[in-house]
Amino acid sequence: MIRRIVFAAVAIAALSQRAQAQQTRTELLRTATAAYDDFAPERALDLLKAAVNPALGPTDSAWARGIHLLTQILVEAGNQDLGKAWSRWAARTAPDMKLDTVNFLAGVASALREARTFAARGPGDAVTQTSWRWVGRNSAETRGRILVEQGTMSVPVNARVVGGGLVPAGVGLSLAAGSYEIEAGAPGFLPARVTREVLPGVTTVLRFSLTSAAVASDVIAENVRQHTFRNAAALSVRRFGSGPSCAAGAFMSRDGLLLTSYQAIRGADSVALATGIAAQPIRVAAYDVLADLAVLRVPTTLTDSIAPAASIADGQSVWALRFADCRTPTETRARLDQWNDRPRGALVLSDAPAGAATGSLLVDVDGRLTGIWTGGTSGAAAPRAVTLLDQARRNVAANQLLVLRDVSRRENHAYGSIAIASDVTTASVKLTPLETWHWAGLQAAGAAPFTFAGPMGRYRLEVTGAGDARREQEITLRPGVNERLVVNLRSVAVGPGATAPAVGKKRKKWPWILAAVGGGGAAALALGGGGGGGGGPPPPPPVTTGSISVSVPVNPP
Repeated sequence: MIRRIVFAAVAIAALSQRAQAQQTRTELLRTATAAYDDFAPERALDLLKAAVNPALGPTDSAWARGIHLLTQILVEAGNQDLGKAWSRWAARTAPDMKLDTVNFLAGVASALREARTFAARGPGDAVTQTSWRWVGRNSAETRGRILVEQGTMSVPVNARVVGGGLVPAGVGLSLAAGSYEIEAGAPGFLPARVTREVLPGVTTVLRFSLTSAAVASDVIAENVRQHTFRNAAALSVRRFGSGPSCAAGAFMSRDGLLLTSYQAIRGADSVALATGIAAQPIRVAAYDVLADLAVLRVPTTLTDSIAPAASIADGQSVWALRFADCRTPTETRARLDQWNDRPRGALVLSDAPAGAATGSLLVDVDGRLTGIWTGGTSGAAAPRAVTLLDQARRNVAANQLLVLRDVSRRENHAYGSIAIASDVTTASVKLTPLETWHWAGLQAAGAAPFTFAGPMGRYRLEVTGAGDARREQEITLRPGVNERLVVNLRSVAVGPGATAPAVGKKRKKWPWILAAVGGGGAAALALGGGGGGGGGPPPPPPVTTGSISVSVPVNPP
């Protein structure tokens, strides 16, 4: 009889364990919610820890609900440190998890927002694979473990907890629950750092695919160098009122899809290959202002093209191109410090590539495209261009290509120009952009006479002479229009403590003198704007600030 009782008890226990193991996430969440509603938070917490195990299914809305409730229980219990560890783990596991600010306490959303910021992807995440060996139900274990497995690496990987100890191979390191930075290294490979959370009773398993140190080489092979030269192009870009500027791009397909920065074509009227080999006009196949990328359709056929890099490592070398006389290419080397906020952010270079052309390609030691240089120490990562290139191919197939001038008008980036003179030879001129579509760096200043060419829209003009003599007003640049202003400063009375009156008051005493542009034309004066379009669209409405705006339209070249 006793044997039967013992056997029955063992069988019941085994069946209970099997039933627990076979419970689905939905069942566990339902039971945990009921326990929480019955004022049994410890039982609910045990069920929730089992429910959020990634092995039970995708990190979907049900999983997110479990994370929210788990965090709420820990917040209500005042266990902030453990709540922080779980919420950071969740944010790292599912970066796009939606926050529920309606059904849970405000402290839960606050904790998860902090966790999302903390768990932003770093450079080491691209070479690290993470998995977990989950804790069983009813575990009282308060510590977790970090374990590093060899994975596909051909040489042994050594790892350590930064500020802590080495992670013994095959055994791992026991740690209190929390966030830890782990550094991994191997002979002949670049080191990598990642941050991971240790959870109570859970073993976090890391496998590294470190990047070969060859990518940090300071020498690019001659055959790779020549391949890059053949599949890059120098572009001659023209904007109204300005001389031609040089830009660059990378051929990403054999049918002439050229990837460059949007900045390289911003405000342009036309663009052509500097070598002049393309007889037909170059069109825009696709562009993205925010990503600072553009794809041009060049009417040419190539035998090769540049392929995007399969991986991008912090610390690797990149080569950008510069073109002597916008024709002869040479390379200049830089180092990639980091790729911020992968995969959405920008590349950050150690130094600006000296003399590189706007929109220059950035290639790695194997000649694969790492990114497009967008100015200074910044670049757009090549993976960000994949979607844009797909769109460009669809537009080419549908024959939906854009003229450069149309893109410039659409984005309000089309250029106009203004020549500013004064009756005082020592006058200085300052222009400040005012429109939302204007970009940083458009401010301009210099000694009169001063000529400025820039994107359409309003600017604040300040003309300053000796002492406190100053005139200030808003002016408007119109696309495809030259304007000339002569500012009279001599009539401004200057004395101790005196301030110059604003332009627009007492206009009869302080006229704006308009000189004809292009020779021969009689001067004309108009209040609030004037002049025709010179073949362009009708001018925008006059500025209604009480200031004087004048223009002499000429036909664009």
